[in-house]
Amino acid sequence: MLSLNISGVLAAKGIESPHYFLMKLGISRHTAHLILHNQHSSVQLVHLSKICHALQCAPSDLFIWNDDKDLPITDTHPLSKLRKKDTPPLAGRIRNLSLDQVSILNNFLDDLEKK
Repeated sequence: MLSLNISGVLAAKGIESPHYFLMKLGISRHTAHLILHNQHSSVQLVHLSKICHALQCAPSDLFIWNDDKDLPITDTHPLSKLRKKDTPPLAGRIRNLSLDQVSILNNFLDDLEKK
């Protein structure tokens, strides 16, 4: 089954106040709650566009595929790329690094941003 994983993406990006983040994008408090708790039946494309723009991601980054016995897919099916991968929040990982390692990470990120 296809579902949104906006909460997971926000956590991976280190965004600690997801409701506030979505509301800053012009999404109402009620809609933000529905999106973050997967209680929505549909999401407006304008909202997905704003979220993707703010997070610098593609819409496919916001969706996950949860295997469903009624809709099985193989590993070669295009939807298999959307299977949930555990991505620990970067902020938590950075806290465990030494200052030298943080410096190396910063240099690496600078190089990535130049590409």
